[in-house]
Amino acid sequence: MKIVVITGSPNRNGASALLAEKFIKGATEAGHEIFRFDAVFKKVHPCIGCLKCNRGDNDCVF
Repeated sequence: MKIVVITGSPNRNGASALLAEKFIKGATEAGHEIFRFDAVFKKVHPCIGCLKCNRGDNDCVF
């Protein structure tokens, strides 16, 4: 199974990070594929409805 783990805490060594790491470790050991996304450290933009993603092979403008 493919699993996405989204974190949002700015504390890289806090309880949320520890819990996420433990979950990821267990899921990986069980044979799952994990993608971790630390949202607080990324530039995340809402969709602006430009529809560029719908025009052929174009990626999102962000």
